[in-house]
Amino acid sequence: NSHNDDDMTEESNERNKPFSRSVVIILAVVATTTIVTHLGVRSANEPPSSLRRQREGRRQLHLDPRTVELKLDQTQNWIAKSDSSVITTINVYNQTSIEETAKHFTGSFVPRILVFDGETFQFFNLQHKSISYPRVYNDRAMKAVPLLVGALKNIAPDRFKKNAPPFQLVYADGDSVQSDCFQDECNTNQFAPLLAFGSVPRDKTIFSNLQVFPVKAYIFSCLYDWKMNEEKYPSCTNWLEQLEYDQEVDFHSLTPQIIWRGANHGFLMDQTQFRKSNRVFFMSKDSAYFGEDSNDSKESTYERFMKLKQLRWDEVTPRWRGVLLTVEEELRRQEEPLSSSKSLPWINVKFPKSKDDKRLDAFLERGFPVTGDTIEADAQSRYKYLIDFGGGGGTTWRGTLTKLKMPGLLFHHSTPFVDWFYEDYLQDRVNCLFVNWDLSNLKEQYDWAESHPEEAKRIAEQGTKLATYLFSSAYMSKLYDNLFVNYLKEVVNAYKEDETMENSNWESMKSQYEQNGFQLTQITTCDDFDCVTDMGEGWKPKFTYISKKRS
Repeated sequence: NSHNDDDMTEESNERNKPFSRSVVIILAVVATTTIVTHLGVRSANEPPSSLRRQREGRRQLHLDPRTVELKLDQTQNWIAKSDSSVITTINVYNQTSIEETAKHFTGSFVPRILVFDGETFQFFNLQHKSISYPRVYNDRAMKAVPLLVGALKNIAPDRFKKNAPPFQLVYADGDSVQSDCFQDECNTNQFAPLLAFGSVPRDKTIFSNLQVFPVKAYIFSCLYDWKMNEEKYPSCTNWLEQLEYDQEVDFHSLTPQIIWRGANHGFLMDQTQFRKSNRVFFMSKDSAYFGEDSNDSKESTYERFMKLKQLRWDEVTPRWRGVLLTVEEELRRQEEPLSSSKSLPWINVKFPKSKDDKRLDAFLERGFPVTGDTIEADAQSRYKYLIDFGGGGGTTWRGTLTKLKMPGLLFHHSTPFVDWFYEDYLQDRVNCLFVNWDLSNLKEQYDWAESHPEEAKRIAEQGTKLATYLFSSAYMSKLYDNLFVNYLKEVVNAYKEDETMENSNWESMKSQYEQNGFQLTQITTCDDFDCVTDMGEGWKPKFTYISKKRS
């Protein structure tokens, strides 16, 4: 799990698997592009058993679009915020620009290119032979590539007709964009426009050519189905954790704790400035790590823990910091039972109990309760305060929207990386509370919410309304027009053939890549209707890029 997009316990290992799917066996409702499997016969889009992990027991909320639109009518004034995250000016680029961009990719995820070869569209990994990329997730292309292909053919049909000149764009779908430009200043004016289907730096000056797109979770659960068949999917109905929360619940009756359960995972591991805070994953858990000596036997568990916290606080991830704050509060209450008996600890952040994560054993053996019972999304919705800790990519791909939708108040973990909707819509003390990446203001924000209960309730309600909007047809239509129509038009117009090449055909372009040290690996091939992605082990799911029109 590289990104740990979902900090909702069960889903936290989604990226360890090439593809996973929720199975809801009620009237066998399936997406239009999926064939129902029967009596053990696997559909074309169903992964082989070795690649499949079923999620069971999840209830999905099928929103009534009329209800959604009614709610939107009441909130348009504050919903209308600028679309500052959409780039409006794109420099002219060519294959040399793409190569220059790809050379600066570092870290874990390989850059990719979408190519129109004069006949059809193809999708490739573009790996420079001098750089090793340990993680390749082909499943991320399954619905994103058809969305792009369908959009390109719609906005520029003559440009992409048979025998038209080749076209290329460069594409990133890693957990976050990773580049040596974060450490060394790059002249990004020489780069090609980069479409990023993942988390991106909050500081736009680092990568001025980078355009953030929705992450895989939103593409898969919302945008693709809506675009391909809006009549059947008038809103986002497949978001796994979008449960039927009781929106009539009294905010003040919710449990007044900051709640979180999720995986013991790193935080922005590929970014140099955060490597120290990930050290807990690489150090042995012997007595030296815990700062123990022979005199510790005379100290209480609380005293030994506080020694550890003081020693290692700067070396742990934000998730671990939340866990340590929880352990500190619980152990302190054990030391002072009378003064704490009438109230709950202010924070309840723990890793779920697991037999597989041996890294936690050394803490538990010393009496430090870093794990807790699993608390699923529906149970978390009964808490007053929720937090969306960022993971390997600096954000949580599912957690933010999921928790924003809940009746409680979202404490948004504000890090140096953002997802596509953060900067246009999330506002501190308007629809959530911002928490610094290192949690330095977490207790301060909690105390403010507790001392301003009516304001906290209003902010929570605004957050729920915002999430409802972000799952709606109105928002998806706006998002699609901004990115897949207006922005892509500018990209198409900015692409020019490389004048240094003798022949402007795809075979010559492939030869240039190879001569300049790049290796192309084909992932997806599209025909006149569908795109097929090679997932390995004979699994080649097919998804259409032809939208069904409203009747």
